[in-house]
Amino acid sequence: MRRIKEKKANRKIDTSKLDSEEKKVVGILMRENGAFFQSSLMEELEVGKVKMTRLMDKLEAKQIIERKRRGMNNIIILQK
Repeated sequence: MRRIKEKKANRKIDTSKLDSEEKKVVGILMRENGAFFQSSLMEELEVGKVKMTRLMDKLEAKQIIERKRRGMNNIIILQK
């Protein structure tokens, strides 16, 4: 129940403390209505698996994104 309330809060994302690559990820997710496959993000940003994983780890630690497993891929969801 608490989780539902958090998602309804419609929190604004403070991009001032993000580096340029993190801002690009947030921009792509906003353009794609808040969700995008990790593999598609890798292609669009032209980064490898290791760099992408580290980038996702940082954004997840800042509670900006959430990763969900979908088969052999992850879907990246913008936290609200």
